[in-house]
Amino acid sequence: MPPQPQALKLRRFPVRRLFKNISHVSMRNLATVALLLFGSMTVARSDVLTYTAVPVTGVNQKAHSFSVRWMDHAKSTHTHGTQNYEGASREITFKTNTKTTYWVDSSKGSWANVTKGARVNVTAHSEGSDQMADKVQIVSSP
Repeated sequence: MPPQPQALKLRRFPVRRLFKNISHVSMRNLATVALLLFGSMTVARSDVLTYTAVPVTGVNQKAHSFSVRWMDHAKSTHTHGTQNYEGASREITFKTNTKTTYWVDSSKGSWANVTKGARVNVTAHSEGSDQMADKVQIVSSP
């Protein structure tokens, strides 16, 4: 009769303790990577600005740029003497290029539709100190 295989006696190995250590390191690395990814996404999107229903105050046909002005109704938390900045008027000039898209309400438009006095929604991004318009939507008066 052939010899009977003996049952293997497995030594108890502290797998749970090892798994906890590996899990702890992995979770720390995962958290670090997640923070870096979300942080970089926030930085990448931080310079995209949207201005809603602002009036065009000036158009420069040669430079393909236009200016808008609006009232800032936000209260400032900083005061200088007796001044606070509630109700301050703001003005910004947007430059356009061949990538800029134009819309009149929901129809396709063109640079010719950007006129002084028109109300526009502008989506723009920063290029150095310039604001470049990505999308200009001329909106009809309410």
